[in-house]
Amino acid sequence: KMTPHRRAALTCAFSPTGEVLATGGQDCSVLLHRVSDGSLLREVAAGDSYVTCVSFMGFDDQARPESEEAYLLVSTGATKIKVFSISDPSFNKTLQQAGRAVNTLALTRRSQAWQGQLGLLIGGGDNSLSYVPKFSF
Repeated sequence: KMTPHRRAALTCAFSPTGEVLATGGQDCSVLLHRVSDGSLLREVAAGDSYVTCVSFMGFDDQARPESEEAYLLVSTGATKIKVFSISDPSFNKTLQQAGRAVNTLALTRRSQAWQGQLGLLIGGGDNSLSYVPKFSF
């Protein structure tokens, strides 16, 4: 059994390896669970707004980490995107580039179709989608 959120769960995503499940909720937190046994690996305080979307980054097309580090991108319905390290609890970065309420986000893979670049698609509270090519932080 997995540790529940204190308020409604709003979003979830499996890591590319399928070993970790990230959930986000109205309690402004992200919970990382080990899929094999449901154990809580970590709770991340994502800010003061609901967590509306979670997405893993830093994995290649075979779901292997591209480097020693993999990250979790979190949208909070506010105008910021948060970036958290999967392995380093002290790493916490806020991206200001959204400019409007971020309701959802999706990352492209670094593949030949995307010319080896990572792209970010942002769905905003103003009913629009924005694409950020060559996304980095």
